[in-house]
Amino acid sequence: MFLQLHLMVKFNNWKTLTRCHVSQTNYCLPISLAMNLAGLHDVKLHALAHAILHEMGYYVELNRDLRNSDNDIEDGRLTWLISVALQRGTPAQKEILQANYGIPDAHNVAAVKQVYKEMKLKRMLEAYISEKREDALRRIQGISKLDKAGMSQEFFFKLMDNMDLNNIS
Repeated sequence: MFLQLHLMVKFNNWKTLTRCHVSQTNYCLPISLAMNLAGLHDVKLHALAHAILHEMGYYVELNRDLRNSDNDIEDGRLTWLISVALQRGTPAQKEILQANYGIPDAHNVAAVKQVYKEMKLKRMLEAYISEKREDALRRIQGISKLDKAGMSQEFFFKLMDNMDLNNIS
């Protein structure tokens, strides 16, 4: 029953979960804490930083989805790939996904990956990753200096570079 409900989640729910699970807990909360400890309590500064950090969180999660697709299929995790496959798949493809997703067996994983291949999801995901990276960079470029404590474009660019270099997720 859980798997069926899990597979019914739409793309917007994936974005919401990514926002709450990845960007909010891993990026926004620590940065807000640091800002507050530095005496920066301006709600607008926090909101601006969060907007950038959420874009970065989507970018990181998409990269993780691309790298870990076999494990995600076996574990039945909610990813961009399964969300899009369930939205855009034919009834036959959706049936294959329902029957095979979340089962830790090579045959089942191969069946799901075949659907992904038919739908050209890897190529779509790579394009979407590039788009999200550009979105994050545009947001960073759209700010001047956030505060006197070093929350600047340079800080966000360095964070983005570290994400790329270290596959942070």
